[in-house]
Amino acid sequence: MEQLHYHFSAFRESASKRELKLSRLRQRAQQLQCNYVGIFKTASTNWLCFADTPGIDGAAVVRSQLSATNVLYLSRCGRDYVCVHWQGDKLCCAQTMALTPLQDYLTSTFDSADETLEVMLALPSGDGVRAQLAALFKPGQLSQHDQPLITSSANYCLVPLARLRRVLQPYRYVLWAITLVLAVVVGIGLMWLQQPAVVAPVVPADPQQLRLEHATSRGVAVANTLSLVSVLQHTQRLSGWKLQRLVVAESKPEVAFLQVQSSYGDVTSLRQQLAALPVHWEFSQQGVVLQLPLTTEVTEVVAMPEFGNFAIQVQWLLDALARYLPGIQLQLGPQQTERYGLNSRQLQLKLPNLYSEDLETLFNILKLLPVRLLNMELTSQHFQLSGDMNLIMYAKENSHD
Repeated sequence: MEQLHYHFSAFRESASKRELKLSRLRQRAQQLQCNYVGIFKTASTNWLCFADTPGIDGAAVVRSQLSATNVLYLSRCGRDYVCVHWQGDKLCCAQTMALTPLQDYLTSTFDSADETLEVMLALPSGDGVRAQLAALFKPGQLSQHDQPLITSSANYCLVPLARLRRVLQPYRYVLWAITLVLAVVVGIGLMWLQQPAVVAPVVPADPQQLRLEHATSRGVAVANTLSLVSVLQHTQRLSGWKLQRLVVAESKPEVAFLQVQSSYGDVTSLRQQLAALPVHWEFSQQGVVLQLPLTTEVTEVVAMPEFGNFAIQVQWLLDALARYLPGIQLQLGPQQTERYGLNSRQLQLKLPNLYSEDLETLFNILKLLPVRLLNMELTSQHFQLSGDMNLIMYAKENSHD
């Protein structure tokens, strides 16, 4: 399975608004033998990132997440170092380099007189480059940045050349969609005007048929799982405790279970850190299990499917995953007949190493579809989640694949 990663040592160049032409970018990518392009817009220019594999523009993420405009960011990448230097809207350096080239770059580029520069370090306390940094900069300029660089925004993802037109000309597709909707509305209005007036008999409404409650009562609405993200992020940052598993079971969809285990913390510190969270907790053989209540009520999106066709819904989901979360794999189950004119299919998503923000992006994609979450079991390691998610999708009875 292909893993989404951050690009630092990539082909980069700046471009004005007039230079952001589809033909020019394609020609430049072919010259560099690259299949993916990223466009990061600043106040004064656009920074292009060319690569031969999908991923995220690491320099753009650094610029967006750090508040300083004149900043040097350093972190480790295996045996090498990641060095990103922004000076306002100017990208001065974005490279992965060994220790000696990094030391040469620091010595030749910076001096102690540059007091406006902020140095953000994501380095171990005993790293060899810290002594050189202490000699070059004042203590107030150095700060530790322990949080990993994470993002769920598509603005920093590199897109394949085939999808570059959608990035450069987004309004073209919006106008096409508006035109199509207006044409359908006008057509329905003309058909209605040509129909003779018919007095319909008054029939008492059946609440079950209006909301399709019995046909869509399995699992939990995806929109109701968004509250899980903030609790998950808080749990991943517990002092002295580590998150191990996240489980939502079909047998008990009204509760999400988060299993944590002590690394050096005690129960008293855990109780204090959980005081602000809407969770219950109990002991188990593997540690402590947190229980977060979820709402299982039927939502309007599920009760009245917007798309109504499996083929359209699945293709829309595949396109969204390919653009925002390309590491996820999708498996489809057989079609089954439900009541009230609906059919259903079960979907299984194989999730790679995702951060909590990526999981939030996935929930926001799924909540736009007539699907419900049946079960989910994820394991956590180094702020990343991996595992399986099973969903049930609904469509009209006369839909075809």
